[in-house]
Order: sequence, then structure tokens, then C-alpha cells
Amino acid sequence: MAKKSRLHSWYVTLPLAGAAGVYVFFIHLPAEKAIGQSRDQMSQMQGFCARSDTIAVGLHSTRRQLAKTREYTDAWREAAPTRDQLSGVMGRITQLAQESGVRITRFDPEPILQRETISEFPFVVGCRGTFSEIFQFLRQIEGLPEEVWVNRLQLGKEEKKQATISCEVNLVIFMDNPGYSGHGNLSE
Repeated sequence: MAKKSRLHSWYVTLPLAGAAGVYVFFIHLPAEKAIGQSRDQMSQMQGFCARSDTIAVGLHSTRRQLAKTREYTDAWREAAPTRDQLSGVMGRITQLAQESGVRITRFDPEPILQRETISEFPFVVGCRGTFSEIFQFLRQIEGLPEEVWVNRLQLGKEEKKQATISCEVNLVIFMDNPGYSGHGNLSE
């Protein structure tokens, strides 16, 4: 009888062990894997949510900077001369030279360079005067409302007069290029 009850217990134990194995391999392990993937997705989503605060701050900062850039660009466009106004700017530069006591020896305009969004008008001004007169002349040019850059500046001493020096300066006046196709979209 003891043999029969032992055999009978194996009839119960083996199917239970098989059912437990089936449960572990076909239900528990796949569910554990799915839970792990869900945790990974949840962690990624939490990271995205945590970064969204910094993205919002960065976006706000970028919008403020864009507004400042547009404001600066609009102000520059208002001050930038057109081709029709170049002769007036050149006249003002000549007048500034006279007011500074500088004598102009050379005034050579060069061809206008068309860029994508702006145009450049390069020209060379040669002059003579004392250092302080030439310094004053260049300072006044810098104070013009138009955007004028000094590309090259060369000073030389005049051998005839001790106090007089010569100056050759390559200047560039920047102009708005209204022919640019994206011109109107920049201020929107």
C-alpha cells in the first residue's frame, strides 16, 4: 500500500510540476519581459517629460532672442542706404573730411557686390592731415547712421612735413538687398 500511495503521489506531483513549468516558461517569463519593456518605455517618457521643462525655457529664450534680432534687423533696414542714397552718403563723408581738417587725395568707388541678403559698396579714400585730424575723420565716419566698415587702413608719414601723415582707408557701406526673395518673410 505504501508503494501505491507513493505512485499515486507521483501522479499528482508530475502534472503539477509540468503545469508550473508551463506557467513559468509560457506565462511568467513573457510577462516579465513585457513588464521590463514597459518600464523602459515609461523611463524614456519620464525623461522626455523632465526635459520638456527645459525645452520650454529654451524655447521662450529663443523666441525672445528672435524678437530682438527682428527688431535689430528692422532698425538696420531703416538706416541702411539704398543705391539712390549712396551719393548722399559719399557727400557726407567728404563733408566730414573737410570738417575734420583732412584733405582728400583719392576717392575711388568700386563696383557694388551683390550678396544674398545685402549689398556691399566698397570704396577707397585717400587723405592727408595730422594724426588727430585723421583720427577725428575716422571717428566721425564710424558715427554715421549707415553701416560703414573699415576693411583696411594704412597710415604713412609724409616726408615733406613732420606733422602731416597720409592715410588710405578701404571702406564698405552695407545696403539692404530688397530684391532678396525672403526679404518680406524675415520680419514676420
